[in-house]
Amino acid sequence: MKTQSIRRNLLAGLGLLMACLFGGQAFAGDVDLLPVNPVSPATAPSPKKATRPKPAATRPSTTAGSGGAVDSVPAFNGEGTIDQINANGYVINDTTFILAPDVKFRLSASQSTPRSSFKLGTYVAYFLDNQRRITELWLWKKK
Repeated sequence: MKTQSIRRNLLAGLGLLMACLFGGQAFAGDVDLLPVNPVSPATAPSPKKATRPKPAATRPSTTAGSGGAVDSVPAFNGEGTIDQINANGYVINDTTFILAPDVKFRLSASQSTPRSSFKLGTYVAYFLDNQRRITELWLWKKK
């Protein structure tokens, strides 16, 4: 009885194996594979580090307090609404920023303003240094 059971299981396993092999070949015959050319390491492009664009580009804009005059200002690192004011920085759009020691507060490229001009709910734009501290904070109008 054991021998008969073992033979039956072996035959079933062999049948299943044959079905998989022949079934796979039948489907593989219908699929055309595309040729692939090998790429040598010498010709493969080297991966580049992701870097932030430097604020070299300028855009014409009308800033708060400029009386409609158009100033040319660099592209900002970010902009948003002041959510909270701290002694050493601001929370802008739910992100906390620390002020750099030499931070500048601006109305336009040619006009500075006191820190007291920046209140809760004020829309601002800013520049950041390498340590993600605000180096310039601008009164700004929403687009």
